[in-house]
Amino acid sequence: MTLVELLVVVAILGLLAVTVLPNLAGADGEREVRNAAGVVSSQLSRGPSLAIEQRRSAGLWLEPLASNPWACIDLYSAVVPPAYRGDSFDAAFQVVPSANNPLIADLTASPPAAAASLQPPGASVLGNFTQPGNLIQLGDSGPMFDIVFNGGGWKASLRTAAGQSPANTIWPAPPPAAHPFAIHRLPMRLGQPIVLGGGAAIDLYWSGMGNALFSQDTRYNAAGNASSPPRIALLCDSAGSFSELCFIASLSGLQTARIPVTAPVYLLVGRLDRCGQAFQQTPTKQSPGANWQSPDSFWIGIDPQSGIVKVTEVKPRAVSPLDSQEYIRAGLTAVRL
Repeated sequence: MTLVELLVVVAILGLLAVTVLPNLAGADGEREVRNAAGVVSSQLSRGPSLAIEQRRSAGLWLEPLASNPWACIDLYSAVVPPAYRGDSFDAAFQVVPSANNPLIADLTASPPAAAASLQPPGASVLGNFTQPGNLIQLGDSGPMFDIVFNGGGWKASLRTAAGQSPANTIWPAPPPAAHPFAIHRLPMRLGQPIVLGGGAAIDLYWSGMGNALFSQDTRYNAAGNASSPPRIALLCDSAGSFSELCFIASLSGLQTARIPVTAPVYLLVGRLDRCGQAFQQTPTKQSPGANWQSPDSFWIGIDPQSGIVKVTEVKPRAVSPLDSQEYIRAGLTAVRL
């Protein structure tokens, strides 16, 4: 071969490297995000069967990254520990609603030693019956209330974060009536995490329930901050329906929230380096915009009633996160029909 022919071959190889290799790299990135969406979907689909098998609430635990509070790559199974029902078979609470605050009621154990293990926060006791975020149910089928230690005694409080109010939630009968109780504890994560790889992650900033984003939810923001983001647990009840969304605070002073799942939950799976990024009217390589603007991202939709989990691509050229959910919302509507 002559020198000219060698130079022509080298030039052709260089041109191919410039034009083909970036496309192959992009295809690999899209494949990793697609694989990650499949992993998240399969773990969510395990929630109903795990809850039915355990005969208690169970589901998926999302652990945000410390370096980026809007990104999650670690997925755990979550299960709610057995409820605490007192130290004796006849344990009960008498309930006295406050005369000054209709949201609060005093709780008195009956007999007095029936709830001896229920110690004030900070006491050294077995279990976590006093952990903020636990709920108390008075009666076998009554509503759930927050349980708090205040003024030297235990009190039940209406769950305003869950929509309870004096107009729609009635206190149990006052003394001398005494009501059996169950304290439902926060979920705990189990085992080792399944880690999403290849630079893919769940973008918590643009994920949410119904039309509301986690990033705009005051309950989510009250449960964490930039240095200590809240953990998220999406739980199914023992019948296999997605029933509860928990924003679990990791530091004292932050407020754990437990929210009934009343609408489909949407999780956005995209690139890790774009998690939490804002919308860009004209995306560029340097400022690619939000994950839902990228054609290689995926929406995961969870229908609360049926427990069915769907995965679709984002809608191309969408102008808002709600617009980008057109395909996944259509898929969940088809499930209900």
